[in-house]
Amino acid sequence: MGFELEPERILTQPELIFFGKRYMASFPMQKGKVKTDVISLEYNSMGVKDLENDLLKAYKKEKKLTLHACNEVISYIETYNSALEKEERKSKDGEIIFKSLPKSSVSDLEKRLAGQVKPYNMLFSEWSMEITRGTSNEEDEIILLQTFLYKQAYRDAFLIRKIESIKDGMKVSGGLVCKA
Repeated sequence: MGFELEPERILTQPELIFFGKRYMASFPMQKGKVKTDVISLEYNSMGVKDLENDLLKAYKKEKKLTLHACNEVISYIETYNSALEKEERKSKDGEIIFKSLPKSSVSDLEKRLAGQVKPYNMLFSEWSMEITRGTSNEEDEIILLQTFLYKQAYRDAFLIRKIESIKDGMKVSGGLVCKA
C-alpha cells in the first residue's frame, strides 16, 4: 500500500481488519538510496482461511470438473480487451494480459497413464490486470476490480493469486483454468 504525503501532514499506521483479524502495518526497509515521494506500508502474515473454490473441492474429491473450453474463455477475454476505451488500450489499463496461452505440463503424462489416473484435460495460463488511477480515485479502482472479479462471465475459470497496490493503482494476477 503506498501513500503520498503533502508537506506538514502526519501519517499514522493504519490498522487493517481482514477476515476478522487485526493487522498492524510496518514500514518496509529500503536498500540503497531510494528517493521517492511515496511511503509504503506492509501488512505481513495475512492468511485467508478456506479459499478453496468449487474446482479445487471437486478435484480433491476426484469428481468430474466442469471447466469452460479454453477457446471460449480466450475469445471472451479478447472481446473484453477490445471493448476498452481507446485511451485505456494505449496504457493497457484494465486489460487482461496473458503471460502465455493455456497449456499443460501433465497432459502427455495423463495420456500415457490412461486407465491408471483420471485425466482432467486441464490447461493453465498466468494472467494479470492493472488499473491505474489516472482520473479515478481508490474507491473507483476497487469498484472496477470488484466488477472484474465478481460480475464477469467465466469468473470461476480465473483463480486470483494476488491483489497488490502499485505506484499508480492496483494490480491483480492469477491463473486461468480451462479445458482443451
